[in-house]
Amino acid sequence: MTPAIVSFSLFALLVTMAPGPDTLLVLRNCVRGGRFSGIATALGAAAGSLAWAVAAAVGLAAIPQRWDMAFAAVRLAGAAYLVFLGVRTLWAYRRGGGSGPDLSGETAVTAPTVGRAFRQGLLSCLLNPKVGIFFVAVVPQFLPDGHSALSLTLTLGVIEAVSPLCG
Repeated sequence: MTPAIVSFSLFALLVTMAPGPDTLLVLRNCVRGGRFSGIATALGAAAGSLAWAVAAAVGLAAIPQRWDMAFAAVRLAGAAYLVFLGVRTLWAYRRGGGSGPDLSGETAVTAPTVGRAFRQGLLSCLLNPKVGIFFVAVVPQFLPDGHSALSLTLTLGVIEAVSPLCG
């Protein structure tokens, strides 16, 4: 079982290096709200990833992969959420005068609270069907014979969730 965990850990770290919506959201919130806002966003995304891991472990993550309508619904909900975040940011920027940063480094856009940043990371990950498909398509390749698929899938889910925090 140890070679499977080590192999998956390396794979998860490599996959994490490819930027996606969660990475960009973490960066945006770091710029807008500082380190704690970025950490909260990353923890929210990690919680969303764990939720997908649990769904995969009990067989629910396969639904978007097998049922085109469910995949489209999750994909469209995720896209709508990202558009909502962008429009809200632009609206706040315009409402604040649209002057951008001044000499003190303050911006017209307000920083997200830690709770809001966490929710943004969580929703961004939960509404990304690629994370669910990752757990359905990739994780089974790392499950050795003779071990509990449920417990090992959850273990690999924890590894995948914390790998961005370690990278």
